Amino acid sequence: RPYMTAIRCVFVALAVSVTVAACASAPISVSARSNALSQPATPEHAGIRLAVRALEATCRERGWIADEDSMQTAMRWVGRLAGQNDGAEADEGPVARYLRANELSLDDAELGDRIGADIREAFRLAGAVDTAALRLIDVQGGESRSALSRSLGDVETALAQSRDALATFDQLITALPEAVPSDTFEALRVERDLLAGRTDSLRDRADRLAELRRGFSALPSLS
Repeated sequence: RPYMTAIRCVFVALAVSVTVAACASAPISVSARSNALSQPATPEHAGIRLAVRALEATCRERGWIADEDSMQTAMRWVGRLAGQNDGAEADEGPVARYLRANELSLDDAELGDRIGADIREAFRLAGAVDTAALRLIDVQGGESRSALSRSLGDVETALAQSRDALATFDQLITALPEAVPSDTFEALRVERDLLAGRTDSLRDRADRLAELRRGFSALPSLS
């Protein structure tokens, strides 16, 4: 029995030492990760994040893009590959999604004007991202490779959403009834082309930011 008691004491001592070591090391690693994430919060990086969030929120709210996150998108596509149908909303096309989100129908007289207003708003929001990206480019991507990587990801997200919104507007214009005046069609096409040009600008900004990131060292500094 004294022998067993001694063994138990050894195990308890080992457990305590491991626990103490873990507790002592955890604050250091957490602090390092926290500093790495908080350090690069420069006005240029923050500007991109805010502009991208504004674009994304409006895109989802107004039905320009599907209101789902990347995980939901992946799950839906996996379900389709497996032959599963997760309901009518999953198969809802961009036109139906837009009409539902805005409580409109193809017969509404105001539809053409509403589409035009939304294209102009998308152009403005994408322009805010473009301007914010230019500010970051002007300072050569900032001082942190990890922060630049996150901002690059934000711009690429805005680029994808702008392209998706553009595709939605294209289908809406095509779906408009023939009774819509020809000058309305022409105005929509002009505004659509302006948004396409803004989308190309976002692609150029993303390419430039990626080039700047390649100029940073492979391992970001935590100092």
